[in-house]
Amino acid sequence: MKLNATYIKIRDKWWGLPLFLPSLILPIFAHINTFAHISSGEVFLFYLPLALMISMMMFFSWAALPGIALGIFVRKYAELGFYETLSLTANFIIIIILCWGGYRVFTPRRNNVSHGDTRLISQRIFWQIVFPATLFLILFQFAAFVGLLASRENLVGVMPFNLGTLINYQALLVGNLIGVPLCYFIIRAVRNPFYLRSYYSQLKQQVDVKVTKKEFALWLLALGALLLLLCMPLNEKSTIFSTNYTLSLLLPLMMWGSDALWL
Repeated sequence: MKLNATYIKIRDKWWGLPLFLPSLILPIFAHINTFAHISSGEVFLFYLPLALMISMMMFFSWAALPGIALGIFVRKYAELGFYETLSLTANFIIIIILCWGGYRVFTPRRNNVSHGDTRLISQRIFWQIVFPATLFLILFQFAAFVGLLASRENLVGVMPFNLGTLINYQALLVGNLIGVPLCYFIIRAVRNPFYLRSYYSQLKQQVDVKVTKKEFALWLLALGALLLLLCMPLNEKSTIFSTNYTLSLLLPLMMWGSDALWL
């Protein structure tokens, strides 16, 4: 089977996939974003939209900008109004252009290879995780301070250094660390569905040949059980395993999996 020739011809145009993907994915990520309430107000615990826009820019270059702007307006216009939405859009576009430009300067060749190439780890950590998170927080704080994002002052606060800022910064770093490879995978799979077959083949090659099906099933069962406990709503009968304590059990489980199951 082959992809339609017309689809291949138009999929990377600015009016093709780059125009519609942000509007379709941002509402989903909005439900995945995690918030918490502390004494100073509301803070992020996990934030994915920035990772999506970085991945769009890395993948589609300048063709991604109209779709990113459209996605933000579709998602935020009714909530924030025209001027705040415009300010928020400008913040995102400035950040992703600077990150994309810096990354392309320091990695001029093979900069779009999958997230497994060790030669690009340092560049990707800085330009796709640390730098965008830092710049986003600085611009967001500045916009809230001068009144361009007045409705978000309760989220970040007007003081630049506080507990809420630190928690938001951590949320951006974790969101980028997880979200950029995830969005890269989603974009590649949508752009070329046959990539899923290639990705599955890569996963099979990474599994140790000495691993039995029972061991693999046991690891999947343990992983599924921990994730189920984490997703269960808390009530009066909940145990300690239904709290964030279970997160600490994921680390040894993943270390066992990487040591015993994968090459």
